Amino acid sequence: MNKNSRKELDEAVKKYGFKKPVGLSKVLKRLLKTATEENDLYMIGAVNYYYGLVYYYKGSRIMVLSYALKAASIFEKLDDYRMLAKSYNLLGIGYVAQENYHLALDAYSKVQEIVKYHKNTEVTYSTVMNNMAECYFQMGAIEKSTKLVKPSFEKAVKKASIMPSSVVIYGINLAECYEGLGEYDKAGEVLDKCEEYVGRVEMLMVVCALYARRACVAYAEKDYVMADKYVNKTLEIAKDCADTYEIHRDFEKIAHSAIQCGQFDIAEKFMVILKDYAKKTQHILDKIIECRVMLDYFNKRGDSLKAIEYSIKLNQLYEKRIAEEKTTQLEVHERAEAVNKEVKALLKKVKQSEEIAEKDGLTGLLNRPALLKVTNEFVEIGEKENKKVGGIFMDIDCFKEYNDTYGHAMGDQVIKAIADICIKEENKYVKFARYGGDEFLGITLGYKDIDVNEIAKRIARAVKKEEIKHKNNKNIDRVSVSIGTVNLDMKTSTIFDIVNLSDKALYEAKRGGKNAIYNFNIADYEKGGKKKAYNKIEY
Repeated sequence: MNKNSRKELDEAVKKYGFKKPVGLSKVLKRLLKTATEENDLYMIGAVNYYYGLVYYYKGSRIMVLSYALKAASIFEKLDDYRMLAKSYNLLGIGYVAQENYHLALDAYSKVQEIVKYHKNTEVTYSTVMNNMAECYFQMGAIEKSTKLVKPSFEKAVKKASIMPSSVVIYGINLAECYEGLGEYDKAGEVLDKCEEYVGRVEMLMVVCALYARRACVAYAEKDYVMADKYVNKTLEIAKDCADTYEIHRDFEKIAHSAIQCGQFDIAEKFMVILKDYAKKTQHILDKIIECRVMLDYFNKRGDSLKAIEYSIKLNQLYEKRIAEEKTTQLEVHERAEAVNKEVKALLKKVKQSEEIAEKDGLTGLLNRPALLKVTNEFVEIGEKENKKVGGIFMDIDCFKEYNDTYGHAMGDQVIKAIADICIKEENKYVKFARYGGDEFLGITLGYKDIDVNEIAKRIARAVKKEEIKHKNNKNIDRVSVSIGTVNLDMKTSTIFDIVNLSDKALYEAKRGGKNAIYNFNIADYEKGGKKKAYNKIEY
């Protein structure tokens, strides 16, 4: 992960927030390009998440879904539960915008599981419950919605000093539930509590939503004086809101209430807002809201021609919406499949680049950092499952003399040839690395002592079989290797022991005349000391 890119992303989010989406979008575009070039999976996921948020705050709700799907799919493959929870929460918001509440609940349920088992996810349990409550409310399960959002509101009130916005947001939703149940007194009490903290809420849309909710409750109680008061506050604040999408159900409700009691001037003001928004988004749901209000308005005013016109238009929109719902489900499915395909391709590319980065350029064997990673994994498994971890340390005999005689290019060819022999011995539990220069280190997991030595023997034989001429290798006039092996119980040993003791066994092979294999046996060492520990392995 590119730490500089992550820092730049964090700073851009703080600088621009979502009040200046254009500025943030420019940074996101640049960071996405860099992340794609570097195969930085975390940054690709994070940029997609923030792109989704940008489009949400811009009111382009259709776009939210694609970015949230991609972000969630990517973070499913990583261990960053903070971003995974945020991505699924955004995905739920995207589904709600499509009025696909069942899929939204699925997304929120995943957030709920993450929050339950992982700390510091940023998405709080109360937030998840509030979001789920909204889904149930829209599906008509108002009592269930009330049970979910009430504890969130009560918890927010207890922590009001640090989360005043949450008090207001949860309170608005709880008041809507009480209103839906006809419990207007309870709705009023909750909203009174919300007003205590409204001065500390930064988001204008939340403040606007509070007064819109108060207006709705006042109309429901037929308190037209209070309704007028809160309607005026709502309209005044709405003018300065960048986006009012989340309050449009309340705007529609206020407009219908105003129409029914003959307050046509108030209704007309909300009709303008809803009409302009539908024109801006071209979203069928926004057009349906606009048409419902217009139909009610002209019916009440006795303009039958206009009422018929909007009635026909509304029926057409409903038919279009039904057809759209079917195609939307298919589109969501196809979009999810396309995202999964894209993420799989991305993961494959990332894996390939990681594998390349972990390989020694000349030999194709693991490099030392990658070997350390593998060895750590083997040791962890060995300790957990009571399996031995072995070391096979080797170097090329008289390699300096070979380079001096035949040149470094030929020396590289010898190193490559021996590496190819090592690669043939590799499997899931046997890995080799170029340790440095002409040195190689193999690591095994779960092998018996005799089997570790057999691997070393096969390599030594294969090197001899290559019959690479080396006139300055006085023993056999061709290239040979010296090898040291060890196989240790991880309950009592460490990574250092594997490397150190196999290296010492290699030293004994060198000291004993080269072109040899020596094994360090820990049991023999414990019985007879250092001299008894090193055993020559004939091959």
